[in-house]
Amino acid sequence: RQTQHRNQSVKIFGRKRSKMSPDEFKAARHALGLSAQGMAKRLGIASGRTIRRWEAGKNRIPPTAIMVVKEMLRLAPAEKSV
Repeated sequence: RQTQHRNQSVKIFGRKRSKMSPDEFKAARHALGLSAQGMAKRLGIASGRTIRRWEAGKNRIPPTAIMVVKEMLRLAPAEKSV
């Protein structure tokens, strides 16, 4: 499952536009191994509830948050093969 999320995150990072669907955002969060609250903390947001709203498509994901998440994915260590 972690590999599936990692593969999805690689596809997301490769995009040139600074847009990310709610499902892609959630896949990126899972690939980074973060809870909604953990992602909120990394992005400097007060509550994991905001992250869950983005993932549910109730609120637009700010372009700045997308850029930060893409950079986090880029810097995340690749999964080791066993």
